Amino acid sequence: MKNINIQSDTTSYDLVYGEYENTSYGTLMCCFVWLKNGRSGPSFTWQKGEDLFASYVLDKTDINMVDLTSILSGIKALNPGSIGENWFY
Repeated sequence: MKNINIQSDTTSYDLVYGEYENTSYGTLMCCFVWLKNGRSGPSFTWQKGEDLFASYVLDKTDINMVDLTSILSGIKALNPGSIGENWFY
C-alpha cells in the first residue's frame, strides 16, 4: 500500500493505492481508497490489468464522473499495467 496524490487542473486527490493477491482465486488485485475527508472515503478493487467500465465503477463507488476520470487516469499513469488499455465511459 502506498499513499499517492494526483493533481488535476483544480483538484488534488489523496489516495491509498495497493496491490494484493486474491487468495481465493490466485489473481493479482488492485485497490484504491480516496481519502476524501482525510481519513476515509470511497474505495474500489479490480483485477490487475482489467478493462474498467466507468458506469460500473460509478455505481459501486458513488464517485462522480469528473473525479473518477482524474483518479483512474492518475492511477494508470503512476502504476502502468494496473488498469487495462481500455476503460470505458
